[in-house]
Amino acid sequence: MADPSPTPALTLELLDLFLAVHARGSISAAARSLGLSPSLANRRLAAMERALKTTLFQRTTRRMRLTDGGQLLLEWAQRTTDGFAEVSESLAGLRGEAAGALRIAISDHASATFLAPFLQEFAPRFPHIRFIIATTDRLVNLVENGFDLALHTGFVPDSGLIGVKLHSVRRILCAAPDYLARRGAPRTPAELAAHDCLAHAPTEASTWFFQHEGQLLRQAVAPRIIVDSYVTLAELARRGLGVVRVSRNVVRDDLKSGRLQQVLEEYECAYPASDEPAVWMLYPDRRMPRRARVFVEEFGRYMKGALAQH
Repeated sequence: MADPSPTPALTLELLDLFLAVHARGSISAAARSLGLSPSLANRRLAAMERALKTTLFQRTTRRMRLTDGGQLLLEWAQRTTDGFAEVSESLAGLRGEAAGALRIAISDHASATFLAPFLQEFAPRFPHIRFIIATTDRLVNLVENGFDLALHTGFVPDSGLIGVKLHSVRRILCAAPDYLARRGAPRTPAELAAHDCLAHAPTEASTWFFQHEGQLLRQAVAPRIIVDSYVTLAELARRGLGVVRVSRNVVRDDLKSGRLQQVLEEYECAYPASDEPAVWMLYPDRRMPRRARVFVEEFGRYMKGALAQH
């Protein structure tokens, strides 16, 4: 007996669901990302397969895999949804609106501390901008990785990028009181060689520099733990695992509460070159789309105000 259900038309919503299931590997995960119930997502995917008269996914216990028919549909679905987004952005531009996807690379600390509260105010005012955010402490290649902007904490960026300096960074050494009670507080940088050091992989994994009485001191460290995230480093220090070298902004509340204590205060964290690390807003080209220009202007103002209060 023939299926009495009406054959639905293919819509962008169905294509978005198909692409989400492929990307996330399950209907339930795709449904959550699109704000749907799993049962509704299941029904819509079944309706899409009826419309195309083919099975799109092989359902296994661990992951949804594309069938040959699903593989044929994939490229067309991506072109169609990308093309619609491009046209929508162009039309919004003609109306003078900021619209489209904004791809941002940012550290996890800055994302939680600054970007989240900023977007709470910014996003409702610009409802046609979509945000794709990647958290990383590394300086990414914006062009190769398809990012429009990056908020980077570190040294002067590559000359091929355009950088707006938002704030200088001052790093300090600190550790948890229980660690210092067990191991004692270092009195000179040389004593760090006998301590468990927690080091940041991209920037200062093996050598720490200090300024003291007009001299630049170089201290080799053999870190107990190396991590590529300052947020994780700070958490490891809170749990008493060692001495960390980190921005004061990251641990300001910990210092106030006593969860962490600064050590070697008379030795200022320094750097071999004359440049100091800073918080940078980076972008690859001055010819930015309107959505990026609006974001850079407003987030730059927000960051300067927020960092001035820290």
